[in-house]
Amino acid sequence: MRKTKEEMLVTRERILKAGFDCFYNNGYEQTSLAAIAQAAGVTRGAIYWHFEDKKALFRAVVDYNLERGDITEYGKKLPAELTYTDRLAEMFWYALNDNPHVEFIFKIMNFASTNPEFADVVEKIQGVKRRLWEFIDVETKVFMRMHGKTPQGTECIASTLSLMFEGMFLAKNIQVGIKLDKEHVYKYTGIVTASMIFEAQPERWEKMLERIIN
Repeated sequence: MRKTKEEMLVTRERILKAGFDCFYNNGYEQTSLAAIAQAAGVTRGAIYWHFEDKKALFRAVVDYNLERGDITEYGKKLPAELTYTDRLAEMFWYALNDNPHVEFIFKIMNFASTNPEFADVVEKIQGVKRRLWEFIDVETKVFMRMHGKTPQGTECIASTLSLMFEGMFLAKNIQVGIKLDKEHVYKYTGIVTASMIFEAQPERWEKMLERIIN
């Protein structure tokens, strides 16, 4: 009996989820289509029905994760009343603590960047990182204007925060002893944004400094 369109979409979703699990845990080279088929509870023929080969499935899994691991979209949905620093810190914490899709993106970046055939994958990941940088830059400009300041040096702040975020992920994966609980993620973000907040809101400086130190 021929499957309906809905059933085919369900099967495709199962394959993508199984592909995510296998690539995430074993890497690209150590993952076979047979292993993905077994994890998804389908035949290899079912995989080939939806995807031309392992490379095509890998690219689809990357897209699947990029849709779910774009923390910029998460940041846009956070409550408007959050402060500038807390909004960014919450985004970073969400990515570090609650989003395996973000971790997958970081894991496969090194592999893809050393394999020219996956240059398109690298470009997509760079696009996600670029959107995060642009989001931080815009948020910083808005914050400065709200407090009557001319937005200057926001590109440097956005770059510093983006690098800090990447550094936290690196520290998490190689376990160098850096504290990455929610409290410390908020503190690190506060330290980076502190000088700008001091300039824009000097009245908040003492409270913020106390929060960072304690």
